[in-house]
Amino acid sequence: MNRLKQLRIEKNLKQSDVAKIFNCSQQMISKYETTDTRIPCILEERFALFYSCSIDYLRGLTNIRNSHKLSEILSYFYEFGIIKEEQDVTDEHLILLRELIGINKGFLSYISNHRSLSTEVI
Repeated sequence: MNRLKQLRIEKNLKQSDVAKIFNCSQQMISKYETTDTRIPCILEERFALFYSCSIDYLRGLTNIRNSHKLSEILSYFYEFGIIKEEQDVTDEHLILLRELIGINKGFLSYISNHRSLSTEVI
């Protein structure tokens, strides 16, 4: 699914709603969502601001919606020595990050389910 359409649906908006917000036609929004029609830069910036995401996310170049989150992730990668400052972030780094998040979610779930056990031990 086109990112623009996905973001619109997440906000429970119709194409006509977005068209009113951006002062364009519903047909133009439809065209941006269903074809590879290039969105003008100024409108692309407005979409990114409206949907709180990066332009790269809108274009499908990254799966990280917000560049602030990317900066935060990169700072952890640098801090823990996963990558060096001069290195580019690769797909392998992102896969590692997803695995770490999954492990931590599982661990936190385990802890919360066994909270009564941990207080008994103390």
